[in-house]
Amino acid sequence: MPPYTGSTTGYAAGEQTNAGVITYIMESSYKVPQEGAAQDLRFTSETLAKAQTTSSPDEINELAETSQTVVTGESASGSISGAVSYRTYDDMLGAVMTEDWLAAKVALTINSKATPAVTGSYALKSVAHSGNDVLLTAADLSAWPATGIIHLTDAVNGLDLYAKYIGINGGLMLPAGTLNASDGTPLVADGTAISDGTAIVLADIMNGTVYKTWSIQKKLGSQYQIYPGSMVSQAQISLQQGQVPTLQLDIQCANMILSTAPLTQAVNPRTTSLIMDTVGGFAGATIFGKAPSGCIRTATITLSRDGNAQDIGMGHADACGIRFGSFKAAGSLEYFFRDYTEFQKVQSGVTGPVTLALKGEDGRGYIFVFINATLRNFKTLITGKNATVVAQCDIEANPAPGGLTFAIFPI
Repeated sequence: MPPYTGSTTGYAAGEQTNAGVITYIMESSYKVPQEGAAQDLRFTSETLAKAQTTSSPDEINELAETSQTVVTGESASGSISGAVSYRTYDDMLGAVMTEDWLAAKVALTINSKATPAVTGSYALKSVAHSGNDVLLTAADLSAWPATGIIHLTDAVNGLDLYAKYIGINGGLMLPAGTLNASDGTPLVADGTAISDGTAIVLADIMNGTVYKTWSIQKKLGSQYQIYPGSMVSQAQISLQQGQVPTLQLDIQCANMILSTAPLTQAVNPRTTSLIMDTVGGFAGATIFGKAPSGCIRTATITLSRDGNAQDIGMGHADACGIRFGSFKAAGSLEYFFRDYTEFQKVQSGVTGPVTLALKGEDGRGYIFVFINATLRNFKTLITGKNATVVAQCDIEANPAPGGLTFAIFPI
């Protein structure tokens, strides 16, 4: 008897999810995809779908039945979910933050032995700069953005902080008290030299005003569902002990169009970076510059466009424009309760940076920074015996004076 070869046909009840492909391409103008290649996207699930709204007038008739319905609007929306991996969702994070990522890293390292030497000093509550702290360097920082968010690490002077700056000639001006400890004790004295090896790194992305919409394409079966005019209205990152870190993108689209042809034949491949984890990949969290006393159990980061909406006119059912609303950042934390350190800071009105860091086994990842946050709704619930108390709180993000709310640094 010959061996069995080949495969069985007709076994599937319908199209299989494994064959589904999602790609996207930025639009040059609303609902018009730009030229070039689309990007293939890694995902775990999606719910994009078209919706129609209808209306039926209350016509009076002898049979007491509802009248004919007419279509009054069309739209599409849904979510795309995935496991967090390096650089996979940068386009979509940039879309909700309405800003471009830096094309190249912007950083400065102090080195007094270099040629030419790169040196600097700190000035606390400088009279010459309206009482603000100042970081002065011999290096030319004129090419840096006029304002931004930096990560400063100076091991010798005990500094590891995130701060918003305003560029000045020869340096960066920081809010008064940035270089002080939480109890007001100066970490450095006025005029202290910046130590060799100190790194000053600019965030790779901060919230801004670069607005982006996308044409998203879902291939299913022999045709393509195309979602033009797609805006990322919210991105939520969820971290939980024992679970894979996830990202959910909520998307508002102008419509869904069924097509037998793709938007473009050229498609960039999916990223191949490692999926991050919450064991070796959890790189820590800080509240106002200090790690909480107990281990983190869960955390969320929610970036959204508050007040976004579509504009629809007569003559067509779908949107003719979109309003991006205002950028909003929020989050939550749960960690093992040991003491009231964080709660007492909140009670005394302390605000400042809150950070969460995550990476993969290859060492690549992100530091997410709420630059001017406070904690709200602090809870320490006792839910039963033989359990460890977990502190719960919400992260309320506010813009720093003069603007900027949230930033991301790559690891």
